Amino acid sequence: MRDIPYDVWLCITQFIPRNELLRLYGVDCTLFDIVMNERYRETRIYHLGDEMTRQCLVGLGFPGIARRVRTLHLRPHLFGKPLAFHGQKKSLSQSLLRKLSKEEKQSAATAKASVQLLRSITNLTNLVTLNLECQNYPVDDYDDFKLAIPFIMNGWLAYGSVLRTLSLKIPLEACKECLPSSLRLPSLEDLSIHIFTAYLTTDATKLVRSILVPFVNRHSLTIESLTISTPMAFNYNISPIFGELEYLPLLTKIDVYFPLISLQQTDSAGLHHLLKAQSANLLTLRIRFGHLFGLTTQPPAPCALFAHPMFKVSLPNLKSLELNILGHNTRLVQCVVPYLHQFRDSLTTLVLNHHQATHLEAYDIIDVFEHSSSRLLLLDLWLTHLSPSFLDVLSVKLPDLERLSLSFGTFVGHDHTFSMTRSYSHRHIPIQEFCSEMPNHVYAEWKLKHLKIGNVGYCAGILAQCETALAMSLPGVKTFDGLSRRDYLAKWDLVYCKVV
Repeated sequence: MRDIPYDVWLCITQFIPRNELLRLYGVDCTLFDIVMNERYRETRIYHLGDEMTRQCLVGLGFPGIARRVRTLHLRPHLFGKPLAFHGQKKSLSQSLLRKLSKEEKQSAATAKASVQLLRSITNLTNLVTLNLECQNYPVDDYDDFKLAIPFIMNGWLAYGSVLRTLSLKIPLEACKECLPSSLRLPSLEDLSIHIFTAYLTTDATKLVRSILVPFVNRHSLTIESLTISTPMAFNYNISPIFGELEYLPLLTKIDVYFPLISLQQTDSAGLHHLLKAQSANLLTLRIRFGHLFGLTTQPPAPCALFAHPMFKVSLPNLKSLELNILGHNTRLVQCVVPYLHQFRDSLTTLVLNHHQATHLEAYDIIDVFEHSSSRLLLLDLWLTHLSPSFLDVLSVKLPDLERLSLSFGTFVGHDHTFSMTRSYSHRHIPIQEFCSEMPNHVYAEWKLKHLKIGNVGYCAGILAQCETALAMSLPGVKTFDGLSRRDYLAKWDLVYCKVV
């Protein structure tokens, strides 16, 4: 075993389940090093009642362990009630230790442990992914997070030069403190920003322009992926984060998620500008429009939405597209299909699981990619129902499809016996027909390798039989819901035995 190179061992251990791998630390020095790297690869600092946080308290103080950490989730909720600082002369540690609560007998020890945890951030010299979070009010306390900011600032000095992925789910007020104008992250490739404020009186647009836009522009030469989102409870004007950015020559992925009220009230000019500027390099695009909480007005009509300039930008090299446009129940597919035609020769991934499509609507989508030059390998749809006839059409029109993800209302044996326009009680849905019909449909020539079944609305208590029949008709599929064929069928055998 000593003659096996380290890189070969790394390849071997990728096929060992994690819980089993962690037991192999005593085999030899090589496996001990691999196991320790896996054990401490990802860690979290949250609160002292959290198991992973307690492990950090024990391990991160040792540089030999801290250097193994590659991902840190920092969501500090460590100090209880807000701390009142008394004078400028006291150090942060002393101030934290003064934060004693009458309700907590061990509050002094808690504060001391919290300081120890946050100080250990400076030992994470090989950190490549940092997730900062303080967004779930009242669980996350912004005053607690402010106490952690000095430690975050010291952390930039330790891992700033190697950090590649940064996620900011913190208030804009915190961004102002955590992202000074002098901060440079020379290796930053993947940036995700969730835009919101801690206080209703904060001018969000002003901070976006003065803090976030300059921060992104300082890293314009290295960023490859940019995600911008806002909560669905507020209508922030985030157009400047798109419209005032410099050209990002390496940017290949854009992911946006914000509420769409109307084309007049939601400023989309910035997004149009960004798509146009990055059109030649863009490979992955996710556009997700949500519905503003409490809003009673209807969203813009689908065809009016797709007539917007941002959907007129040519994206000749796009390979992956996800459209999630909530609030539309009619005419959406007939407006989406013309937009998809420009990608018929380039897309390898298409995700349209926001709208429950009928089979006829799904066929219109599939027809776009029914030609010899199609490169589509992954398709994700939400259907009214699943039937053998739908799989017949899909296997013929998309024979090279490798990954399929489906959510649907129910299983049906024959399309003509079921219509979503009719009023059905559950007991009248012909689900049993699916189980009896599927053995007559075997897709041995289909190149499909991976199938994922999402939510199924109603299955009359025979989900095990339905999905087993489906698996038996797809002999070429290697994984079902992430499980191997053997494990997947064994799971349903176990369920069926328990039911019987």
